[in-house]
Formats: sequence, C-alpha cells, structure tokens
Amino acid sequence: MTLPALKQDLIDSWITAYDEYATRKEMKDTSVKMMYAETIRFRLDKYTKEKFPAQGPLSTEERPEHSYAYGLDESGKPVFSMFEEQKSFYTYSDSLIEYLEYEPDSPVPACLQRVIYEGGKKVGFQSIILNDVNLRQFKGMAAKPIITKLLKDAKSVICIIEAYDYKDDRIVNADCLHIMPEVGEYNLRKKYNYNAGGELEEVINMFSDKRTSYDYVKIPSNLTLQQLSEEVSLLISKDIIKTLVDEDLDEPVGILEIGYQEIGDYSPVLSVFSEKEQRKIEKSADRLEELLANDERENIIELSENTHERLLVAFMQEVEEREDFSLAENMIKKVAALLNANKLNKEVATGPKFMAYSVDWSIGPEEFSDLLAECGLPDNIVKEWK
Repeated sequence: MTLPALKQDLIDSWITAYDEYATRKEMKDTSVKMMYAETIRFRLDKYTKEKFPAQGPLSTEERPEHSYAYGLDESGKPVFSMFEEQKSFYTYSDSLIEYLEYEPDSPVPACLQRVIYEGGKKVGFQSIILNDVNLRQFKGMAAKPIITKLLKDAKSVICIIEAYDYKDDRIVNADCLHIMPEVGEYNLRKKYNYNAGGELEEVINMFSDKRTSYDYVKIPSNLTLQQLSEEVSLLISKDIIKTLVDEDLDEPVGILEIGYQEIGDYSPVLSVFSEKEQRKIEKSADRLEELLANDERENIIELSENTHERLLVAFMQEVEEREDFSLAENMIKKVAALLNANKLNKEVATGPKFMAYSVDWSIGPEEFSDLLAECGLPDNIVKEWK
C-alpha cells in the first residue's frame, strides 16, 4: 500500500474503532497469565511474526511500583493491558495485528496501532496517538468530524505511517509519513543496513533536507555495556570541545553547563559562562541563585559535532530496555568529569577555577555541591558551593 492509502486506511480504522467502542470493551478475556511492569511494554512497532518482545522487565508479582498489567495468552503474546482502570486490547490475524486504547470512559480512541502483513511479510505500520486533547470539545460530534478536526490541529495527534520495501526477504527501506505536534506532516525514508551475518546493524532516518539520524543501532558485540558507556562519554566530550573551538570564544571559560533531558535526550546542549561571569557569580551572597539567574540568558549552544550519536543510540536502547536510567546519568556525568580532568584538553582557554557539570534543571539535583562532586570536581570547589 502507498503512504496515502495507509493514511486513509488508518483514518477509516480509527472511525471504525470509535463506532465499535461498546463491542470492543466487552471483548472476551482469553488470557491465561498476568504480568506486571512499571512502564509500557509490548510496543507494536517491535512486533514480528517470530517474536513480540516486551522491551523491558516483566514481573509475575504485582507490586506498588507496577503501573501496568498485561494479560498474556498461551503463546506469551498480550491480549490486553491495564493502566489504572483503563483496559486496552490486542488482536491478531494472519494479515493484521492491532493495539487499541480508548480514552477513559470515552469511545474516542487514544491510541491505535496496526501492523499489516501480506504473504507473511510486514508491509505496513500505522500509529495514531492523541496528544493532550480536551474531549469536551467533541461532545455530540460523530467520529469522522472528530478525526478530521484532530488531523488539522497542529498539536492534537502524533501519527506515524510506514510502508516497507524488500530485497531477498529483508526490509531495505521504509517510506514514512509523520504528523508531529507543532511540526505538521512530513515525509522521510528509513534505510536498513545489515552486517555480514545477516543481522540488522542499523536503521538510518533520511530526511528531505539531507539530514540523517539513527533510528536503531545494534550494540557492538566487542564492547560490554560499561565499555560502551565510557566510549560514548569520551565521544561526547570530544564533540563538546570541538563545538567550543568552533565557537571561537572571546574569553576563557569559567563554567560549562552540560544540559540534557533526564529519561529523555542525553545528547547535550551547552551553556558557557566566561571566567569574568564566574567571578561575579562567586561574589554573590547566593551563588546558586545567581547561577540560575544567569542561566536564563539565551546562551544555549548546540553541538556542532555529532560523532557520538551512533553509539549513544545503541547505548540508550540498552538503558531503556533495562529501565535503568542511572546508567545514562553516570555516562553524562562522566562527560563532565573528563572535561574537568583535561581542562577542555587545553584546546579552549579556561579560567583557573574552571568547572563543568551535567544537569537537568527541570528535575534539578537535591544538592548542587553533590552534583559537582559526582562530576569530578575537586573538594575545594565543591565546598565553595555547599
């Protein structure tokens, strides 16, 4: 199917799901085993005929930290999931695998995902997810006008549609249509590369403006997870130094803030404070308050080098699989520690009390001085910030 045909098919399926709400919520429970998890499992974009990976730990015992419950059939595939009191459904046939989640106490589908097969080959993937939609605006409306309105709203839906091309029974390309909040509709192509053993090595996103990014990277078999973490830290630190060199800064660097998004994006952005600005901050009665006030300036620097991206994608896949984001926290703090130890490798001028630290201020450390210590700064500097 073409992308326009897959898009229309998804819209038609969304409308059908709306109309079938009463029937769907009364579907017979065919599960034989319950499993529990802290976060979402069994995402349909990872489904294959051979296996349906949970993509994270499952427990046979329900504990307070478990937000999700899954009913599995005899083959181990999920037939329903529960989040609080909301029940969602999986259905399977030779040509279609579907996941359907409704808004609480509403016939409006919050998430509809479908994998389409022809002759045993996966030929299409469709996903539409509502994005923070106020359902009261749709009271009394029929299904078709609702989905039409949602698709026209720049903030209402996240939509992903993929059509696959094959060579020798392997997916080699995927033509994709995305609809993203604030971005709108756009197309891209995914290129699938395999190693000599026939294993999927990487999936590269190729955008119309010639940009590329990695959608998937196989973890190198010759590296342990710890070694991979250290390699990613080293590459990010080198990219940061190269970026600062490219900035051609007028004054020595006093403070380097490495910003990232915890449980999200660990490819950093930088905030740079000159040695002169650092001295001003240090003279303040409340150093941290002064630092945060200065940090609100529009002085964000995005990395001009991105040699770390490929291995970071591989590393974060394992972090997310394990649901152990402390691994990523340690990695990004190691970046700061490397830069503190080598003083930006002396490729960029630094002040005598240069300090680099990694932080997500939206969450913020409980104690800033503890964060500085974790980023490898010496005791005398750490004590000044207590």
